[in-house]
Amino acid sequence: MGTVMFEDDLAISGTVEAATREEVEQRLSRLQSQSQSLLASAVAEAWRLLCRRRYAP
Repeated sequence: MGTVMFEDDLAISGTVEAATREEVEQRLSRLQSQSQSLLASAVAEAWRLLCRRRYAP
């Protein structure tokens, strides 16, 4: 499994000292939405593969 790359490296690396509270909240919000979409796409792919295997000719 490869490394997951996020668009906002600052939020991941923790280098948010100079950021305002609003900027930090926006970064965290973006990270959460990316994580959810990553999880949702992984689950959808797993179901697709399971269904394809089950119903394969």
